[in-house]
Amino acid sequence: MPQWAFLPLPRTVPQLFFPKSPSRMWLSPHFGPGQTDPATLISPASSIVTRINTVVMSAASMSKFLTQVKVSMAPFSPSSKTAKIFLSRIITNDSLAANPALKIVTDSHADLTKPSTIQVTYKDGKTLELKTDDIKVNDVLRQVGKHAKKLQEKEDATA
Repeated sequence: MPQWAFLPLPRTVPQLFFPKSPSRMWLSPHFGPGQTDPATLISPASSIVTRINTVVMSAASMSKFLTQVKVSMAPFSPSSKTAKIFLSRIITNDSLAANPALKIVTDSHADLTKPSTIQVTYKDGKTLELKTDDIKVNDVLRQVGKHAKKLQEKEDATA
């Protein structure tokens, strides 16, 4: 192996092609004394979270427009994972502070063949029922948030 392979890289080599860690990218294309500050780093994971959060309405703002959430599931069934995660997102301090009158009813059963269901009642009386065995929790939040967003737009228009 040639000796030059073990020599350090010159400062003129763009740092973009040699990142310090695989989870971060450098914003500046050149390595310099002022470029090693952690404030100049960007994490690709944080940009993904930002994109997801803009699509799905937060559970706290969604819960303001709900009157009742009823979840029926077999707690030890793998297919009830979506229902359990949905409950954990709805039962938070922020969402309960946003709507203290929200009634949350859970029904657990031992029948593993019975599908898990989520029934949501909105303030305007509309009821949405979802079978959550084959769908992801973000899809459930998106469907529940659709009508809640319409109600929020109505409330903003009248205010």
